This record gives sequence, structure tokens and C-alpha cells, in this order.
Amino acid sequence: MKIKRKNRLARLNHLLGRVGAAVTYAEAGSHEDALQELSAPPPENPQIIVLGKGDSFSPALRDYAIGLARRLGFDIIAVNSRYIPQEAGGGESPFIENLKAEFSEKAGAAAARFEEEAREAEVEFLHEVRFGEGTRVIRDLHKEFKKMQYFVAEPEEEGDGLEEPVIPVFSLAMG
Repeated sequence: MKIKRKNRLARLNHLLGRVGAAVTYAEAGSHEDALQELSAPPPENPQIIVLGKGDSFSPALRDYAIGLARRLGFDIIAVNSRYIPQEAGGGESPFIENLKAEFSEKAGAAAARFEEEAREAEVEFLHEVRFGEGTRVIRDLHKEFKKMQYFVAEPEEEGDGLEEPVIPVFSLAMG
């Protein structure tokens, strides 16, 4: 498969570069640096954040995100989020806990189908459930996932069914 081969070649190229650097360190007598170079973990693939609508992911969004991730050699981080206002006193009532548990369960079921489709396409997949205001959730994800480069969201409207939905894709500035 073309994408799988591209990822393997990129990883192999990176490994060969690290081996070359380790040889240079060893020849210069810096054996500790050579060992450190060889023992460093491989780099992560860049990531695409896919934000579902509520506790689900539409088929159009899943298909588009998987195709984009395959073409670019990126991983998918699928996110379901919901805003639940904070209660006075900072604690959570049983009602809020139940709301979160129910949302997480439904989101997990939706993500399971998405994950299966991603794995079939040989795309790495991670699912996150977050609670909070939308822009705050994205900001927190951007801080947490350092390789996040694109953000893909559900289309606003499905349209009349005759046209393909327009899926918004945002490039995230690194910084």
C-alpha cells in the first residue's frame, strides 16, 4: 500500500539519520551521546483533530478525515466535546456525573466505528472525550498534542442531499 510504504520510508530515513549521527558521535569519542541518539524514541506522526458533532461523527466527516490522514501520513485524534456549566461550589452533582457518563458512553460507541474504519485504512487513531467550552477544548488539545496540524469539523448543514457536504478544515499555526 502506497501510504504505508511512505510512512515506513520516512521512519527508515529518520532511523538512518540517527544512526549516522550516532556513528559521528562515537567516532568523536562521545559514546554517551551516541547511545542517547540511538535510544531516543521515534518521532510521532503529525496529527489531525477531528471534532464530531456532539457525541457522534457523520459518515462524511469520517470518510474525509480518514482519506486526508492517509494521503498525508497523519494520525487521527477524534474528539467529542460537550459544554456542561460548572456548578456553584466547584463539585459535581450526581446529575452532572450521569450526564458526563452518558455522553462518554455514546461518544465511545460512535468512536468505535470510526476507529474500525481508520484501522482498516491503516491510520492510527485515538479518541478523546472533553467537557468544556468549544474554543477552550481546542486550545487545550493544541497544547496537549504537539504534533496537531489540522482541525477538521462537521459540516454545518447536510444540504439537500444532492451535493456533497462541505467539510471545514483548518490549519493550525504552530507556536
